[in-house]
Amino acid sequence: MAIQSSLKTRQHQANKLLQRINFEEIKVVDIRFTALYGQCLQTSICASALGEHDLIHGIPISGAIAGWKHPTNSDLIIVPNLNNAFTMLNTYEGTQRSLVLFGSAHDPSSQQPLQNDPRNIAVQALAALRSSGIASKCLVGPEIEFSIFDDVNFEISTNRSHFDIKEVKSNHSLSISHSYYGQSYDRLYQIREKILGRMEDAGLHPLGHHHEAAIGQSEIKLKPACLLSMADKTQLTKSIIQNTAESSDKVVSFMPQPLNGQGGNGFHINISLWNEEHNLFAASDSSKISELAQFFIGGILKHIKTLNCICNPNPNSYKRLSQAFYRRGQASYSYESRLTGIRVPMATSPENVRIELRFPDNSCNPYLAFSAVLMAGLDGISKKRHLGKPTTGTPILNANRPPFRHPKGMARDLYEASSALHEDRAFLLRHGVFNESIINALITHSISRHEQAEDHSTPIEFANSYC
Repeated sequence: MAIQSSLKTRQHQANKLLQRINFEEIKVVDIRFTALYGQCLQTSICASALGEHDLIHGIPISGAIAGWKHPTNSDLIIVPNLNNAFTMLNTYEGTQRSLVLFGSAHDPSSQQPLQNDPRNIAVQALAALRSSGIASKCLVGPEIEFSIFDDVNFEISTNRSHFDIKEVKSNHSLSISHSYYGQSYDRLYQIREKILGRMEDAGLHPLGHHHEAAIGQSEIKLKPACLLSMADKTQLTKSIIQNTAESSDKVVSFMPQPLNGQGGNGFHINISLWNEEHNLFAASDSSKISELAQFFIGGILKHIKTLNCICNPNPNSYKRLSQAFYRRGQASYSYESRLTGIRVPMATSPENVRIELRFPDNSCNPYLAFSAVLMAGLDGISKKRHLGKPTTGTPILNANRPPFRHPKGMARDLYEASSALHEDRAFLLRHGVFNESIINALITHSISRHEQAEDHSTPIEFANSYC
């Protein structure tokens, strides 16, 4: 009966979607899915060729995607999520819109979800949350930081290694020490306005935007939504940001640390657990968080090196962390300081109480990052991991100790983070959320990335060593 009910629901959703496609004169439907290492991929189908059967049972693709299946056995189907359909403006033809559906990979023979599809990992994480009895939903609201430049060129070869970033000339006069510049000074304002307009047209519900502290740096905030839906929205938001910048003859970088000596691009994750309409992170004292939220933070701090491997999966990530936290802050939490890895923002109502993870960056796969954070938090709740006192004030280096750049608990580099994931994986495997295959693939990929970075000479080494 449950299967029949589910089939009838999908038939109803498919029919409504086909009616919408016809009413809005949609010509192309993009079916999007995400590779293990975060790349958002798609196959596009002419709307006239898309039928009810495709929407209900899925679209066949080749699954020869890194981290998914071996090329010798690569047939897959992408079953689209029919609850959320987004419209995206075509970059090259201003009036033409595509319909975007996010989907999960399934094995065509068994009809079962593909274990190594990151979206299926997020589905499993939410199932684990509900089965725990702790909460019914997890809300996530990211803050996406990115850099807009006139152009970026780079080259790596046996005898040449360089990058050349051309900053937006009309914005160059902005100081790098402040955020929130007004429209009369900030020449990137109009581009961000276009981005927000296209996000709203797509149904993404952005909260706002502003200039960030580094040259060319911007930030866009999204309205909190269910973990799985927000991972979809994050992928689409990044596409809209890139396409809008390109249509304005600019380029976008989500790199954690694109510019030397300036603030890097973070992917701050605001997260809270709810039972129906009740925020479980809210305490009776509106200036504090509940004991459950404290346990949740305790779990994150316990597993923070492992989370580094998933939330900071690029050697460049640790250059950003070095400047953002290592020199001044630590892997701790605070109620106000932005120099710690976890912050409890000030909330004006119980609905707004959440915790903010400041250490993740945009090189992460949002499905895996959100799921890993949730699993770490649930582990902290189940084991009632108590917190120490929050960090207060501005951290000061102790003159009697060596000025080590990494704080207690945080991984120093991607190799250390990979080692942590190898040793500390049990909490991710609980309830079948992650699996050994996907964890081993992440470790192998991370170590390879780390070794590539270590094996190549850089300009700073020539500056320090050439004679």
